[in-house]
Amino acid sequence: MSFSFLIENELKQQKQQLYQSKQFLNRAPDGFLKMRERKVDAVFYRKYRTENGYLEENISKNPQIVRCLLDKRIQQEVNRRAEKNIILLEDLQESYQSTEQKDILHGLSPAYQRAFCRFTAKKLQDWASADYPKCEYEPQHLVHETLSGIFVRSKSEVIIANTLFYYHIPFRYEERLSFTGQYFYPDFRIKLPLGGYKIWEHLGLLSEMTYCENTANKLYTYQMNGFVIGKDLILTQDDNKGSCNSAWIDEVVRTQLLPHFL
Repeated sequence: MSFSFLIENELKQQKQQLYQSKQFLNRAPDGFLKMRERKVDAVFYRKYRTENGYLEENISKNPQIVRCLLDKRIQQEVNRRAEKNIILLEDLQESYQSTEQKDILHGLSPAYQRAFCRFTAKKLQDWASADYPKCEYEPQHLVHETLSGIFVRSKSEVIIANTLFYYHIPFRYEERLSFTGQYFYPDFRIKLPLGGYKIWEHLGLLSEMTYCENTANKLYTYQMNGFVIGKDLILTQDDNKGSCNSAWIDEVVRTQLLPHFL
């Protein structure tokens, strides 16, 4: 997980906290909390402004108002700190320069990028052909053979695997990945020459409600781990007849993946 992602995630949380605190403060009662010490115990007052000046109201016997004024003061501080943090994080986000190799390479000229791709081509092929933990769920459904020799679960996945193989793009099928303590098995994981990788999920059973619910949960996990559709997450689907157009898959590969390998 990169530092840039952590900044972006913290910025989102600070903006959410700011919004929530403003919503709370709009509903909070007028005034603020005062206290006077007594021999037995402290007495709480609500001090608030009127047209004739400030008034104080004894609220010691009304713990609900005491609690509301306490929460109001906390949210005022949340509001103040969040506004300050947002400015600092936005400045940091704008000025921070990653030292990760993939980020540096993306900023170099095509000549350096092409040279790096040539040096890493064999490593990527070795990565794709190496052993890796795979999905063990219902292996009897792995019945469709691809040009690369692996077996997949659907004819649509055959089209994707064969297209990747045709363009010499290394991939892993149903590799076990861990996100937030859970195991996921994306249909395809493609490692990029300049660093990083893309996940490709093909949605083949959107006509089934349970499948749709599971897909929504998976997309939520991807979202919370920084994946963005069209950037590092590719989504394709079968049509309502359960088929997938090979020309469309070819276009997806040529536009979203092949430029990384040239």
